[in-house]
Amino acid sequence: MRILIVQLRRIGDILLTTPVASYLRHTFPDATIDFLAESPATSVLETNPHINQVWTYDKAHPWKAIQDIRSRRYDAVLDFMNNPRTRYLTGLSGARWRIGFQSSISRLFYNVSLPVPKLPEYVPIRKLRLASFWLNEAGLPSPGTPPPPPLSFRPELYLTEEDEAFATRWVQEQKLNRRPVILIPTHQHPIRRWRADGFRNVGLALAKESGVNVYLAWGPNEKDLVSKIRGGRETELGLLPLTTLRQAAALFKKAALIVTNDSGLMHLAVSVGTPTVTLYGPTRPIDWNPGLAQPRADSAPHDIALNAPDVACLGCHLLKCPIGHLCMNQLKDETVLNACKTLLPAEQ
Repeated sequence: MRILIVQLRRIGDILLTTPVASYLRHTFPDATIDFLAESPATSVLETNPHINQVWTYDKAHPWKAIQDIRSRRYDAVLDFMNNPRTRYLTGLSGARWRIGFQSSISRLFYNVSLPVPKLPEYVPIRKLRLASFWLNEAGLPSPGTPPPPPLSFRPELYLTEEDEAFATRWVQEQKLNRRPVILIPTHQHPIRRWRADGFRNVGLALAKESGVNVYLAWGPNEKDLVSKIRGGRETELGLLPLTTLRQAAALFKKAALIVTNDSGLMHLAVSVGTPTVTLYGPTRPIDWNPGLAQPRADSAPHDIALNAPDVACLGCHLLKCPIGHLCMNQLKDETVLNACKTLLPAEQ
């Protein structure tokens, strides 16, 4: 069995597709399971033991990508992106099973298509639902036997010794004697950012009341925002170094807690098992937060989703707010701080 998973971009969306790779590997231990994605997000897949080969998609040469896919003679191509580009990649793949979610034109590209579930659900569950639907329709792994249930819905990232060593060196350089708290106040879309003063206030309160070291994560072109948050309090609010995605994941794994907007870095934190407090406004927590989908076996809270109460337009998915960004502005510092204290161990 030769299988190609297609999820071209966005770090979070790619990580949220990794449970499909582990599910298919569990179902077909000897299969070739490849993954097609764009750089630099491909780096989060490179050491995944459930994936044989990570192919980098070059959007400047789509026909070359189609030729390459056809030459590899896949039995099944699963399109989890379902946009025009990936529909063509799947429809022209030459695969026996061409799988995607149903739409008005899906029959032109897919021969196995699942109607989009009407009720909201955690994104990996929906992706696994599509994979399981294909197996059931195709009579796999054996006719008359239902496909196995998924083992986990949580995204997975496998760090190398080099990744871990980078984070260990940083901890030693900082002379930390307990795990820090990391704040991720950034997002490429301003509408998805909680208030800068909120991150500042919560960070300072955690440093004072819980005695933890607090650091801010940032990326290219985000220095002004984190500098504004730290302004005058650089001693209490440290700054992580600029890193690769894998190095960031290794640093996140060293943290006791991540406080974050709903972003790709939030999923990076979840993928290495660090507790998260995630702040939502224009996106729906049920779609993106694992804490609402699969409780831990010990029933202890591990991932907390927060949004402002009594805001009717929560989950609007807009990129620009016409009414003053109420969903983020009305989420109180105290609410976030209390959630942090719920997850933060009293002593580490």
